[in-house]
Amino acid sequence: MFKPFTSKPFSLLFIFIAFMLSCNEPVKYRSLDFKAKNNIKASDFYKNISFIQLETNENCLIHDPTELKVCRDKIFVVDRFAKTPNVFVFSLAGKFIGRVSKRGGGPGEFFLPANIICNVENNRLYLTDLMKNELIAYDLDSFSFIESFKIPFYFTSVEYLDKDHLIWYVGSGQKNESPFSCHIQITDLQCNPVRSWIERDNFSIDGPYNIISNFSKTKNGVLFHHPFLNEYYHCSLADSISACMNLNIENINFPSKAYIADHKQGTAKSLGKDELIQYCDLFENDESIQLFFGVNDNKFKATYDKKMGQGFYCNTNEIIDDLGLGSVSRVKDIYNNQYVSCIFIEDLKALPSHSLLKKIIEEDDLGKNPIVMLYN
Repeated sequence: MFKPFTSKPFSLLFIFIAFMLSCNEPVKYRSLDFKAKNNIKASDFYKNISFIQLETNENCLIHDPTELKVCRDKIFVVDRFAKTPNVFVFSLAGKFIGRVSKRGGGPGEFFLPANIICNVENNRLYLTDLMKNELIAYDLDSFSFIESFKIPFYFTSVEYLDKDHLIWYVGSGQKNESPFSCHIQITDLQCNPVRSWIERDNFSIDGPYNIISNFSKTKNGVLFHHPFLNEYYHCSLADSISACMNLNIENINFPSKAYIADHKQGTAKSLGKDELIQYCDLFENDESIQLFFGVNDNKFKATYDKKMGQGFYCNTNEIIDDLGLGSVSRVKDIYNNQYVSCIFIEDLKALPSHSLLKKIIEEDDLGKNPIVMLYN
């Protein structure tokens, strides 16, 4: 029997083609301007705030949360520079769950933990050890050791690219021979090389930036930047690397590539002397972009409203603390489209009467573990 024509298969084909085209759509280049602004309040930066008070006991005393990741229903805190480095795990309610392995030279143990990577699709947690130059894999639920891999190059930082791949940044001061002589290395989850980009001989060879993360994870891939420079690049496994963003800060300058090339020795000191930006962190969610950058001892916080197309910044010492939050660290992660940061309550001598923290802590809580803050 003759069947009437139906457009359903063609509709599905059209949707599939549109989806594939959208996946391969080039990343739009953006130039972002940040204006200097006075009388900035904490409430101008922090919206829709929620807090997670991390449990404090003798088994989970945090010295300095060098890395903090929120993954699924857990908070992972890397305490790299403590007398005994640890990786602590807390629930989203702040309850201490346990630790990921311990310091040592045995299977699954570490000496100097650095980066935490959550691979939800494969139910694995990855940890890098800077001293052993290893990538260690654990079960994401039980934290039991699965396997470890020798990283075939020295690296600065690493980020999750997709369920099967990692992206690594290699600093200019790290001497790797071919085929690992590029800044960007893409590997599989066993550290086998897949791709590499950007030869390192055009950039500075000296500076403290080798311990600073160069990556920012987004929904469409990973953003990264070279130390000191104001241009950001986009990378996904399907695309070649492309420049996607540059930052313009009113009255404060980033160094140019020519300046970096002329100051290959003592770069950071030269930048300070000439009052140029020495470091910059960038995180992006659906509504805004957050920056944290510094010149000498001056630290600055900036935000860019993507809908309005406007950005501003100010010195962190000049922010009016109308929320009573005290010292808030730079952004550590993004979870459910919210920025994740820490409040170091040990820096609060007393809780102001208007402090939002009064809802969750008492005066005798001062000096305990940091509070995780999520905000837009």
